[in-house]
Amino acid sequence: MANKIWFVPHPYDEPQGMGNHICQWNISDTHHRKLIYSSNAEVIGLNTDTKGFSRVSKKDIFFLGEWECCSKIRQNNGNNVFKYIHTPIYSEMDSYKRIINTDPFVFGDDFYYTCCKLRDRMEAGDIVLFGHFKYQSKSNTNKMPNNKVQSTDLFIDTVIVLKEKVNRFYSPSHKFPSGYEEVTLSKMPLDHDIWIAQMHHANNKFFSFVPCQIDNQSGYSPITEAPKVVVYSKADGIYLNGAQNGNHIEVSDIYDVYLDIVSQITTANWELGVKMPMPNTEILKNIIK
Repeated sequence: MANKIWFVPHPYDEPQGMGNHICQWNISDTHHRKLIYSSNAEVIGLNTDTKGFSRVSKKDIFFLGEWECCSKIRQNNGNNVFKYIHTPIYSEMDSYKRIINTDPFVFGDDFYYTCCKLRDRMEAGDIVLFGHFKYQSKSNTNKMPNNKVQSTDLFIDTVIVLKEKVNRFYSPSHKFPSGYEEVTLSKMPLDHDIWIAQMHHANNKFFSFVPCQIDNQSGYSPITEAPKVVVYSKADGIYLNGAQNGNHIEVSDIYDVYLDIVSQITTANWELGVKMPMPNTEILKNIIK
């Protein structure tokens, strides 16, 4: 059976204008990408020879992703791309009308994706890749503005395998983690569908993750970019390329493509973050109202 591999663009720039060791809720008109620190996260690796996954271990990690709520920040000395390291925290607001939501949500026991414009086109078993493409200059082409064509090099910070779709109104038995509704769903209609991701557990070899680097206790993170992958289906002879939101390919060998993506990431010395603890709840005196 054929499944789809979807591309969803993620922001590139980190937040600006931070002070007092706190990055406030994002109330701008654009998403941001943060270099996130997560303590005691569950991570695994891949043996590229046997294609077998290692046992889960708990480590302190860095990864790139969205967290539009508050975060504690510290200088990332020696890194000219990401100047700050963000430790996510949750703090309530009087109103959530001005915020930008965090989507996908990758903390706690489950990953969630609201996929606002694409949810009705996606199916269980599909893969959603979050990140960005980079362009390559070509001297003899008029296919793209500024003398550029699309590269197949995709930099991904989150991989979600879709499991099942739930609805806040029609699926009241599903318990979302504390803070998730405020951080992600506060501006969504009550009958909005939410995809739950397939998570890692014993004997499951097809699961969601964030590429991550282990904290080496140096006081900073060397991450300057998400890992680069080329998404290619050998069975169907097609690449995933094109930076438009919702661009996708339909493949008959989705698990083989998935393993190839994982292998490219782990070969580049990244590990797979499969469970990041929920951010702590804190009361901030200077939170934006």
